[in-house]
Amino acid sequence: MSDSDDVWGSESIGDDHGYDRAIAERDWNRLHGIHGTAGYREGIAESREAHIQAGFDKGFREGLQAGMALGILEGGLSTTQAHAALTRQSQAPVAPAGNAAESVMARLTNINFDQLFPWEHFRGDIEALTGPPPPAESGMATIGDLLVEDNAHPSPREMVSPADRCEQLLAGMTAIQRDQLGPVCEAAAEVFDQDAASVQRPSEGPVPI
Repeated sequence: MSDSDDVWGSESIGDDHGYDRAIAERDWNRLHGIHGTAGYREGIAESREAHIQAGFDKGFREGLQAGMALGILEGGLSTTQAHAALTRQSQAPVAPAGNAAESVMARLTNINFDQLFPWEHFRGDIEALTGPPPPAESGMATIGDLLVEDNAHPSPREMVSPADRCEQLLAGMTAIQRDQLGPVCEAAAEVFDQDAASVQRPSEGPVPI
């Protein structure tokens, strides 16, 4: 009897082929999954290395600029409020700037992160991730650069008007940020002008220190 007539033999050979095929498919799927996962992780790592520094530089610059503006405005308004409090203690007439400073300070403290950096602010950055990362030298600033830029601006002691200082703080900000901070900055500048005028009036006596 030939092998072709052996029913059990032909069935055993077919089973061997099916088993080998199943093993091969399982190994292929396993290797495909391993290499696919490794490739995905490698791509994520390369993308992070390419974009993270540029993104950090950009975010650091924008965050520092906004934080510096908020800090300068809050410091100036706090000084005006302190001057008004000392004036009340001396039972002298309080200048209108003292009351106005409280109102402007309330408006300033109501400004939050989402208002200065809404989703639209980051949309362009997210869309840019699909392309090549920008070179680090294309406008990315370091802390040294920012300090040099700020030192180039005249300090308040150099008789810079509050309106000019306000414009300096808003320079370089996005349109959304200027819309949020601009009115508050202008109101604060008016308060500073009023406070300075009240200090310069000789009829009000010496300014408490």
